[in-house]
Amino acid sequence: MGILESSIGEFAEYNTITDALKQSKNVTLSGVIDSAKEHIAGVLGKKYKRCLYISYDEAKARQIVSQLKFYRENVVFYPAKDVIFYNADIHGNQVVRQRIEAIKALMESDAVVVTTIDGLCDNLMMPEDFLESVIEINNNSAVDTEELAKKLVHIGYEREAEVK
Repeated sequence: MGILESSIGEFAEYNTITDALKQSKNVTLSGVIDSAKEHIAGVLGKKYKRCLYISYDEAKARQIVSQLKFYRENVVFYPAKDVIFYNADIHGNQVVRQRIEAIKALMESDAVVVTTIDGLCDNLMMPEDFLESVIEINNNSAVDTEELAKKLVHIGYEREAEVK
């Protein structure tokens, strides 16, 4: 146990939080300054396999990601869909990539996911369906293009004569 963990553990409020989490109760922290929230979340995050941290805006969420990485390696940001720029090639691909990386981190390992309220409101497929829809292709793969096309259509892509 580190110095920070042992000093936080001395507070009755911290013990109340950990007791509530052991009983699978939701815990909301209010009246705590932002920097203290990250410290508490960082210490608590070490005890649990997967954690979700919800912030009020994207800038704050990105700041929280960098602060929580002090406590734990696998901290990822799950961005909300950006309605205005989502269809733009560069920005849209970056958002999609970050979202997929966050989902993958949650499914494959212990992770802390930081998102916003908007990101939390997105509809996602069930984890089993997500895993079934993963298509892995590497340099040494022999690809049957018709079979690949069928799989892509099955997971929601539309077949087109030309990709733009």
